[in-house]
Amino acid sequence: LKVSTSLMRYPLRLEKTLTLSEGSSVLKVDEVLTNLGEQDIEFAWLQHIVFGKPIVGPGMSVDMRAGACTAGAYKQTRLKSGVEFDWPSAPASDGSVIDMSDAPPSGARYEDNLYVTMKEPWYAIRNSLAGLTVGVSWDLNVLPSLWYWLNNGAVDYPWWGRSYNLGLEPSSSVTELGIQEYMGKGNALKLREGGSMRLGLRYAVAEGSGKVSRVDGEGRLER
Repeated sequence: LKVSTSLMRYPLRLEKTLTLSEGSSVLKVDEVLTNLGEQDIEFAWLQHIVFGKPIVGPGMSVDMRAGACTAGAYKQTRLKSGVEFDWPSAPASDGSVIDMSDAPPSGARYEDNLYVTMKEPWYAIRNSLAGLTVGVSWDLNVLPSLWYWLNNGAVDYPWWGRSYNLGLEPSSSVTELGIQEYMGKGNALKLREGGSMRLGLRYAVAEGSGKVSRVDGEGRLER
């Protein structure tokens, strides 16, 4: 399947090819971003990958090779915002430490967000109750960071207590403060006039919930 779109505000065209071969459990997604403008352009790129039930919930664990993390200042977060820590041990606002690789506690309502610097470009979510694992891999040179977004029934607009999801979103930027900050810190992506940039992602699904040591560039899970 091939789809494409041209953005309205910026002179960028995105082409995406999705391939699922017969007998394979790996979805291949290959993207090409092209600058249609007559000047160079700086931008940020993020994959808004979000999971729900049955992989998210009791019995869930997250495996990934991550480094420094910082929690965002979300209204309903459990975490101490702006404090750098090493994955997965996050300082909480009540003085405790939360293992962010574990399943969210039942009954609590909150919305946590982390900005994560990745050591390797992959992650896996597994659920012992569902007996299921999903894995994702991508190109670290294009997307060196990850946004971790856990919504566990957060109340009020826009969720109203109905959203239970985990977003693990490969990103070119390590915060969500906007393109001016990225340009100022020199971590915005850049496309020259008429230039293109390629990105490959692999999504895998497997039975079982054993710990994953790696998801390779072709989406194969290693346990």
